[in-house]
Amino acid sequence: MKRGTVYLSPEIAATLPELGEEAKVDLMALGREKVSFKAEVQSPSILSLADAWHPQWKVFIDEKERQTLKVNGIFKGVLLQAGDQKVEFIFDTSPYQKGLYISLVAWSFFMLFLLWFWKRDGGRCEHQPA
Repeated sequence: MKRGTVYLSPEIAATLPELGEEAKVDLMALGREKVSFKAEVQSPSILSLADAWHPQWKVFIDEKERQTLKVNGIFKGVLLQAGDQKVEFIFDTSPYQKGLYISLVAWSFFMLFLLWFWKRDGGRCEHQPA
């Protein structure tokens, strides 16, 4: 493996222009669900993050959504065009919202059932042998 080389699937690589090497990238913000950069590139380039690729990661360049590339089989990246641009990787948690609400409702019913059971027994926790 050559240092500085990015490996892409043949389907993605076939759609890309010839890539350049000169770029300046500054990290602007780093969080669990958002990473942003300021990039200055002279020719089309790929910005690759040594962070796990996941289908819920979305990438925006100057607030326009772009294709998130799966780089080297496990990392995420994006194709940058020549020029200055703001790049944001954002993890989309919306698919998990429904599961969160279902879990909250289920736990609420469970706690209400325990409270009802405790009140029904008059607050005693005694076990009566058969």
